[in-house]
Amino acid sequence: DVRQIFHNCIEYNNRNSPEYKAYHRLSKFFDKRVKELSLAEDVLTPAGSNKGRESV
Repeated sequence: DVRQIFHNCIEYNNRNSPEYKAYHRLSKFFDKRVKELSLAEDVLTPAGSNKGRESV
């Protein structure tokens, strides 16, 4: 979900906008914390993934 927010900031904001600048700072911080906490990649998968879910 966080990565989708980052993607949307890039997609919908100009590089000079406060939102884009905030995305840039926050994404660096987020990536650093993910590495520090040694989070597994499977925790970072997109929310749209249906892996392991049953169809209704």
